[in-house]
Amino acid sequence: MGMSVETPISVEEYLSTSYDPGVEYVDGVLVELNVGDWLYSLVQRNLIVALSRKYPRVYAVPELRSQTSATRYRLPDVCVLLAAPKTK
Repeated sequence: MGMSVETPISVEEYLSTSYDPGVEYVDGVLVELNVGDWLYSLVQRNLIVALSRKYPRVYAVPELRSQTSATRYRLPDVCVLLAAPKTK
């Protein structure tokens, strides 16, 4: 996990802002992620391809912003879903 930016922001501000590179939201604080290198990205890609082939009815996607509690949003390296999420 990377460093955090200590200026607190609201969940609403986090959800309405795009960050490049991506950041996680933990209890009002933005947490920077380590940006992967070639090997890291290749492993991530290989996991997604392997999961998609073995389990064609699941969705394996990279870095999907996921709410883990009322005050925490994480960006997992690979997220596996049983159904597509509802879009707003």
